[in-house]
Amino acid sequence: GTLHNACLTSKRLGRLAQTVLYYRLEGYPCDVIKTLSKSPHLCDMVHELDFPSWTTSYLYDCRPELQESFITASSRLGLPPALTESISARLSSRITLGNVEMHVDAVLAFWLALLPNLRSLAIGSFTDMRMVPAVIRHYLETDPTRFSLLRNVRLQPVNSEMVPSAAPGAIFLELPALEEASFTEVAWCEGGDSLDDVLLPATACQRLKTLTTEGFFWIQPKGLENLISTCNNLRSLTLEFNTMGWDMPIFTDNPFDFAIGDLLRANCQSLEDLTISITVSERRYGRRFERKWFAEQKWMATNLGSLQSLANLKQFTLGLDFKDLCGSKVEGNDFETPELDFVNMLPTSTNQFTVKELGLTDLDHLADSFCKLAESDKLSKLHHAAYIANMNLPRDVSNTGWTVATGRQDEDWRYTDMINEARKREIHPRTS
Repeated sequence: GTLHNACLTSKRLGRLAQTVLYYRLEGYPCDVIKTLSKSPHLCDMVHELDFPSWTTSYLYDCRPELQESFITASSRLGLPPALTESISARLSSRITLGNVEMHVDAVLAFWLALLPNLRSLAIGSFTDMRMVPAVIRHYLETDPTRFSLLRNVRLQPVNSEMVPSAAPGAIFLELPALEEASFTEVAWCEGGDSLDDVLLPATACQRLKTLTTEGFFWIQPKGLENLISTCNNLRSLTLEFNTMGWDMPIFTDNPFDFAIGDLLRANCQSLEDLTISITVSERRYGRRFERKWFAEQKWMATNLGSLQSLANLKQFTLGLDFKDLCGSKVEGNDFETPELDFVNMLPTSTNQFTVKELGLTDLDHLADSFCKLAESDKLSKLHHAAYIANMNLPRDVSNTGWTVATGRQDEDWRYTDMINEARKREIHPRTS
């Protein structure tokens, strides 16, 4: 009320208020869509759209406004007649439990067509998303400047009981100006009746600097290879595989089929921040491959290997959990235990290294390897090393300039932080 009255008395204040009020939209208030549909200059002011979820009540309450607003704005959106008709038909259709996602697809497509200057977008993701990719494809082919400001896209599931396919959202990676993309809890496959990999065209990820994949429920070696080789100018990469979802069919790929180290060395020379987190479960893989004791250590040696060629890498976080694949250790069997050698794995550019989890790792090896990190002069820029494990360092490293602090992650796990303050001050003089 007070701001509204002030704006009525001052046109300049009104213009400034509009710039602030319309910069970011959240939750799709019904009255805003009507205003925007009649006011192209206000649409130009919207730079951030945040709508990761919705409620059925919202759809019911806003349905009349959405229909009316789309009719009002459709003539200036530049969409082909067939696509305009499809969006309009969905917006005007009766909402049922079976077509809620189809209706939301049309709503999102309308908003994307309505807001030409978006810089950041966060939306819910679902498999039956067709209108949104169609709108993006149309503008990519007819107006290359349409999404020239869109730098950040985040997609996350809206239905906790269903794992959405990443295929509809993958088209965002083709936006020419996109710099940051995040996919949360999706299956990297075509979806529907197809488990084929999502394969990106060579024109995707042209300017992508940050890629975050959290909780992938399905990805195969070919799909991962295509993803990494296409997005080959990354500065920050988070690869998190979570195969413990209950909604995907059983598949036979195991962690040892993923040559992640080779992919990184071949395509990611610009990486500065890397997170790898892989979790597998017995329900997924069963007895489909022979589970060796200390498989996490073997995977690090054979599938990750040395990262020393990643000369720009500053932060590396690692988490591997294959323990659900492991049966009882049989006495007398000769289980191979590859040595952990972080000193010769990490590049000399590394500032921070964190081990979140290494499953059934040999704790003696792990503790010794962290001592060697502190004792070696090879990684002269490393100032912070941390691990979560129930172990103690076998040797005192305080004489090498490191301080060690311990605490509890929870009742079952301890964490240990190792910090070299002198190095930290030298590398980050303003923040130390």
